[in-house]
Amino acid sequence: MKVEKAPEKTRIDLLKDEVMAKHDSAMAKYGELYIERKRLSQQADSVPESNAALKEKYGESILALIKADDAMMQWMRSYQAPDSLSEDAALQYLQKEKQEIEVIQQQIKTSLAKAKALNLPKK
Repeated sequence: MKVEKAPEKTRIDLLKDEVMAKHDSAMAKYGELYIERKRLSQQADSVPESNAALKEKYGESILALIKADDAMMQWMRSYQAPDSLSEDAALQYLQKEKQEIEVIQQQIKTSLAKAKALNLPKK
Protein backbone atom coordinates (compact mmCIF):
# COMPACT_ATOMS: atom_id res chain seq x y z
CA MET A 1 0.00 0.00 0.00
CA LYS A 2 1.40 3.33 -1.07
CA VAL A 3 0.79 6.33 1.18
CA GLU A 4 0.69 9.63 -0.63
CA LYS A 5 2.36 12.50 1.10
CA ALA A 6 0.41 15.74 1.24
CA PRO A 7 1.95 18.32 -1.07
CA GLU A 8 4.15 20.87 0.63
CA LYS A 9 2.64 24.29 0.97
CA THR A 10 4.03 26.89 -1.37
CA ARG A 11 5.22 30.31 -0.24
CA ILE A 12 1.94 31.67 -1.61
CA ASP A 13 -0.09 29.16 0.45
CA LEU A 14 1.86 29.99 3.61
CA LEU A 15 1.43 33.73 3.14
CA LYS A 16 -2.26 33.31 2.26
CA ASP A 17 -2.70 31.26 5.46
CA GLU A 18 -0.99 34.01 7.45
CA VAL A 19 -3.24 36.70 5.96
CA MET A 20 -6.36 34.62 6.66
CA ALA A 21 -5.24 33.92 10.24
CA LYS A 22 -4.91 37.67 10.82
CA HIS A 23 -8.33 38.19 9.26
CA ASP A 24 -9.82 35.51 11.51
CA SER A 25 -8.19 37.06 14.56
CA ALA A 26 -9.66 40.46 13.70
CA MET A 27 -13.08 38.95 13.02
CA ALA A 28 -13.02 37.30 16.45
CA LYS A 29 -13.25 40.83 17.90
CA TYR A 30 -16.27 41.72 15.80
CA GLY A 31 -18.84 40.95 18.48
CA GLU A 32 -16.96 43.19 20.89
CA LEU A 33 -17.04 46.06 18.39
CA TYR A 34 -20.82 45.81 18.23
CA ILE A 35 -21.27 45.43 21.99
CA GLU A 36 -19.02 48.38 22.81
CA ARG A 37 -20.66 50.57 20.19
CA LYS A 38 -24.10 49.80 21.60
CA ARG A 39 -22.91 50.35 25.19
CA LEU A 40 -21.29 53.68 24.36
CA SER A 41 -24.36 54.85 22.45
CA GLN A 42 -26.57 54.06 25.44
CA GLN A 43 -24.19 55.73 27.88
CA ALA A 44 -23.77 58.77 25.63
CA ASP A 45 -27.53 59.30 25.81
CA SER A 46 -27.17 59.60 29.59
CA VAL A 47 -24.48 62.29 29.46
CA PRO A 48 -25.97 65.70 30.24
CA GLU A 49 -25.82 68.24 27.41
CA SER A 50 -23.89 70.50 29.77
CA ASN A 51 -20.96 68.05 29.66
CA ALA A 52 -19.96 68.68 26.04
CA ALA A 53 -16.40 67.38 26.53
CA LEU A 54 -17.61 63.97 27.71
CA LYS A 55 -20.25 63.81 24.97
CA GLU A 56 -17.49 64.51 22.45
CA LYS A 57 -15.32 61.70 23.89
CA TYR A 58 -18.21 59.29 23.49
CA GLY A 59 -18.81 60.46 19.94
CA GLU A 60 -15.13 60.09 19.03
CA SER A 61 -14.98 56.61 20.49
CA ILE A 62 -18.17 55.50 18.72
CA LEU A 63 -16.79 56.91 15.46
CA ALA A 64 -13.51 55.00 15.95
CA LEU A 65 -15.48 51.75 16.39
CA ILE A 66 -17.51 52.49 13.25
CA LYS A 67 -14.34 53.24 11.26
CA ALA A 68 -12.73 49.98 12.42
CA ASP A 69 -15.85 48.11 11.37
CA ASP A 70 -15.94 49.88 8.00
CA ALA A 71 -12.24 49.21 7.38
CA MET A 72 -12.76 45.50 7.99
CA MET A 73 -15.80 45.34 5.73
CA GLN A 74 -13.97 47.22 2.97
CA TRP A 75 -10.96 44.89 3.25
CA MET A 76 -13.18 41.82 3.00
CA ARG A 77 -15.00 43.21 -0.04
CA SER A 78 -11.76 44.00 -1.87
CA TYR A 79 -9.71 40.90 -0.96
CA GLN A 80 -9.40 38.35 -3.73
CA ALA A 81 -7.40 35.15 -3.64
CA PRO A 82 -4.43 35.69 -5.96
CA ASP A 83 -4.91 32.37 -7.76
CA SER A 84 -4.64 33.81 -11.26
CA LEU A 85 -1.50 35.85 -10.57
CA SER A 86 2.11 34.87 -11.18
CA GLU A 87 4.04 33.76 -8.11
CA ASP A 88 5.83 37.11 -7.72
CA ALA A 89 2.64 39.12 -8.22
CA ALA A 90 0.72 36.87 -5.81
CA LEU A 91 3.41 37.23 -3.14
CA GLN A 92 3.42 41.02 -3.57
CA TYR A 93 -0.36 41.17 -3.40
CA LEU A 94 -0.52 38.99 -0.28
CA GLN A 95 2.23 41.01 1.41
CA LYS A 96 0.20 44.19 0.78
CA GLU A 97 -2.97 42.51 2.07
CA LYS A 98 -1.09 41.31 5.16
CA GLN A 99 0.02 44.87 5.92
CA GLU A 100 -3.51 46.18 5.43
CA ILE A 101 -5.11 43.58 7.69
CA GLU A 102 -2.46 44.26 10.35
CA VAL A 103 -3.41 47.95 10.29
CA ILE A 104 -7.07 46.98 10.64
CA GLN A 105 -6.26 44.60 13.52
CA GLN A 106 -4.53 47.49 15.30
CA GLN A 107 -7.43 49.83 14.53
CA ILE A 108 -9.88 47.36 16.05
CA LYS A 109 -7.67 46.79 19.10
CA THR A 110 -7.16 50.53 19.70
CA SER A 111 -10.81 51.46 19.23
CA LEU A 112 -11.91 48.70 21.61
CA ALA A 113 -9.38 49.73 24.26
CA LYS A 114 -10.54 53.36 24.09
CA ALA A 115 -14.19 52.30 24.23
CA LYS A 116 -13.66 50.04 27.23
CA ALA A 117 -11.80 52.80 29.05
CA LEU A 118 -14.75 55.13 28.59
CA ASN A 119 -17.31 54.57 31.32
CA LEU A 120 -19.78 56.91 32.92
CA PRO A 121 -18.76 57.69 36.48
CA LYS A 122 -20.90 55.96 39.11
CA LYS A 123 -23.23 58.30 40.97
